[in-house]
Amino acid sequence: FSVMSSPVKNSRGETIAVVEVLRDITEMKRLQRKITEQNDKLQNDLDIARKLQCNMLPKELPNAAVKFSFVYKPCEKLGGDFLDIFNIDEKRIGMYIADVSGRGVSASLLTVFLRSSINKKILQPSSVLKEIYREFNSNFFGQDLYITIFYAIIDLENSTITYSNAGHNACPVVFNRNRFEILRSPGIPISDWFDHPEYTDSVLPLIKNDRIFFYTDGIVELRNHKNEQFGEERLIDLLTDYSSDPNTILNRIVDKACSFAGVDSTEIPDDITMALLEMR
Repeated sequence: FSVMSSPVKNSRGETIAVVEVLRDITEMKRLQRKITEQNDKLQNDLDIARKLQCNMLPKELPNAAVKFSFVYKPCEKLGGDFLDIFNIDEKRIGMYIADVSGRGVSASLLTVFLRSSINKKILQPSSVLKEIYREFNSNFFGQDLYITIFYAIIDLENSTITYSNAGHNACPVVFNRNRFEILRSPGIPISDWFDHPEYTDSVLPLIKNDRIFFYTDGIVELRNHKNEQFGEERLIDLLTDYSSDPNTILNRIVDKACSFAGVDSTEIPDDITMALLEMR
């Protein structure tokens, strides 16, 4: 029971009686316990889903000819960013980075869909994107959901990168001590906005020690107290330190961007995903 007491005073302000109201709160307590149990179960389910999602991320280098490092920081337990790198055959490596609309459970489920939709046997990135687009539309996800993805195939024998872009505005960068090239390519996101989207392939020669930087827009869109974005220019400035190893560069970028925004890396407003691949 819940007891509420209130004094009754006379005209001289003296307490002459006490009124007590008893209320049976058994049902309320039962509902509170049920809500707590359901919330605990939900949090446990989210923890399991997060582990499964993290287990889908790259675990080891697909080939000794490249060095690969990445940072993956979801803003919630389940993220909408995703990346993967894998062997296609002895001569080729596939790599993609993606950003799914929304956050939480719905976004994470789309990353699972994306991973299962990648046909690793197709050797033209544009054809891979077209197939994902068809698969996406066959599932009727609706107009509110979409995926941006940059897909690339690295030919180790011919030292080239062939790539295609489905609306991923955070375009990767190829750089070394003497060059800096942004891999821009047109293309709409994976969505149901058009019946027959066009994706094109572009090819760029690679040389030993080239580095390829992949990222999503969460890092450049961090804002400071003046509402200024961290932006591509600050990001690019941090890439020019070619003397540092890839892991050091990626962690430095996260630290600098979070310091700029005045937030801890556990308090970011959007997912942050970056990868750095180095040709050996």
